Amino acid sequence: MSLTLIITLIILGFIVSSAVFFMLYLIFTKIYLKFRIVGTCPANLCLVGRTVIVTGANKGMGYWVAMDFAKRGAKVILACRNKTKGKEAVEKIQSETENKNVVFQSLNLASFKSIRAFVQEVKKNERRLDVLVNNAGVVRPNAVTEDGFHPTLQVNALGPFLLTILLIDLLKSTKHSRIVNVTTKEGSEHFDILEDLVDKSDSWFAYVRNYENSKKCLGLLMTSLSDKLQRHEVTVQFAVPRPCRTDLQIYENLPEFLKFFKRHIFITFLCLEANESAVNTVFTALDHQVGNFMCKYYRDCEQWDPGHQDTEVDTYLRKKIWWKCVEYVQLKPNEFSGLS
Repeated sequence: MSLTLIITLIILGFIVSSAVFFMLYLIFTKIYLKFRIVGTCPANLCLVGRTVIVTGANKGMGYWVAMDFAKRGAKVILACRNKTKGKEAVEKIQSETENKNVVFQSLNLASFKSIRAFVQEVKKNERRLDVLVNNAGVVRPNAVTEDGFHPTLQVNALGPFLLTILLIDLLKSTKHSRIVNVTTKEGSEHFDILEDLVDKSDSWFAYVRNYENSKKCLGLLMTSLSDKLQRHEVTVQFAVPRPCRTDLQIYENLPEFLKFFKRHIFITFLCLEANESAVNTVFTALDHQVGNFMCKYYRDCEQWDPGHQDTEVDTYLRKKIWWKCVEYVQLKPNEFSGLS
């Protein structure tokens, strides 16, 4: 047997064994995720008499979060931009849960005017707010909203910030209320001003970077908010879900060969279904032990370390971004005076 043939066989053997190992890894990862996540949420907590708001609840993970709350008897407000899909989601949830106290209310996080109208309607109709889930998230190409901001930044950070601040009085008046922010641990470690958060190129990397940085911005804002709520019975928490099958277009601008990997490998083996990934968000919103802590991250239904420390840089950024965002969303002094 020639040396060339031996080398060829060794290379082929290595390739085949690597492919087999990779497939086994994917299969066992899928099995691990299925058994690690499903069924770990507190299943017996009744929410009758409580009110929750879930943004982006007409589809994907937000829909299943709202479904879970409705099954527990809560009044659930589906805060969505699309009226048709929002009302369809309400009908499905009502039919599945026999809970008629599930309602749609129009909310477009890409419009500060829409957010203020939403809050005004909520305050007119509701006397309490037990849980606010900032679930909605988007990835958008380079564009500008009616308020003059990149839509990814406004929907994922500025909009939820304004919404939460305007609902603070209602949350503060409800004992043991909770703000849950669906987020990611990623994002630039260092940026100086908000403009640095937006990459205006059309590359797939810009889509990913803008999404992650908008979530980083939201994290800094909500961490600052939690500091200001120390004297009140409102806790701020972060839910970091496993990747799941949704229509979030974060990787749609990928090269074709990476799109193939995403569709046939990543989604098939490394993603949960939306209803499975929603369990962690529900856990973060309802678990009694979570309420004993402030501003923690939760993944797989347990407290999770995102891997970064609260440094002097983060403290500086939080302070700077807080006041910059107060200016951007045009908050009036009386609208956040109760936080001081």
